[in-house]
Amino acid sequence: MKFKRQWVDPAEGWKYGFPKIYDSDTDGTMEEWLLKNGYPKSMIEFPIRYWLAVAEEEESVVKIQLDKQDNV
Repeated sequence: MKFKRQWVDPAEGWKYGFPKIYDSDTDGTMEEWLLKNGYPKSMIEFPIRYWLAVAEEEESVVKIQLDKQDNV
């Protein structure tokens, strides 16, 4: 089953700001999207860990990011 929006967490992705939400309808191929988001080409290996993105989780992540910016 293919999910339209999913969280993606590649190997050592934390170094590059992952996990992030990938949208298969708007982001192109997963490889293009990983590169566009700063993940090194030499590290792209499949399979990559991913899971379904739920709107409530997305809102929580945005709130956490905004809270971190306010504390800087």
